[in-house]
Amino acid sequence: MRHARRRTRERDAAPGWREALDPRLLGAFAGGLALVAVAAAALSWLQDPATLPLEAVELEGRLDRVEGSAVRRAVAPYVDRGFFAVDVAAVREAVEALPWVAEARVRRIWPDRLGIEVTEHRPLARWADGGVVSREGELFHPEPETVPEGLPSFQGPEALAGDMADRFWELGRSLESTGLALQGLAADGRRAWRLELDNGIEVVLGRDAWRDRLQRFLASWPETLQPMADRIEAVDLRYTNGFSVRWKGEPPSLSGYAGRGERA
Repeated sequence: MRHARRRTRERDAAPGWREALDPRLLGAFAGGLALVAVAAAALSWLQDPATLPLEAVELEGRLDRVEGSAVRRAVAPYVDRGFFAVDVAAVREAVEALPWVAEARVRRIWPDRLGIEVTEHRPLARWADGGVVSREGELFHPEPETVPEGLPSFQGPEALAGDMADRFWELGRSLESTGLALQGLAADGRRAWRLELDNGIEVVLGRDAWRDRLQRFLASWPETLQPMADRIEAVDLRYTNGFSVRWKGEPPSLSGYAGRGERA
């Protein structure tokens, strides 16, 4: 009997559910559920393609080699998803996959347009194995018929495309005083450099101390080499204090630097 009365007193002393839960907590919980439901409904509404559908794609920036129709075809799979639902990153990647596009910026324009700003590659040189090197040193592969005529030629490992662009500008500035210009640039895996000038002469600089060797060529050009330029096929500067000349025919009688020094 004692145990029975004790269990009865304990049962009577235990609070019920209605007494244990604060009505204010129940209200806050219900309010939170309502907010979640509203947010889910709003998100579903925003992701609905019928909500503020995109009506136009506006192209920005100067387009010389990228056709507007190609850009619109590239983004067509993405623009039917509505103003809020359109995947801006996917649109940018699709545009930047076009051959002449260097960079694309995509933005939403309220309430129904998509703005795409395109920056084109600026061609610097043809790559001998196919493709074009941009002025920024990036190798890309456009359709051959879209590549402008008269570009210099680069030849070497693809990993050197950026270095070759930098070298092209440096060498071009060095040659300005002679009136010569670069028509071609080649490098091997050891970074041994060969130049082709716009008068057809090949200049072999090699790998080591190539800047010093170029200065030797520039110093020798006005008086020693230029008077016979039409007979010169190549100038090899891989010597410690001179150079050798390969002639197109019989070599003339020379004095000065030609053939002097030890091969480096």
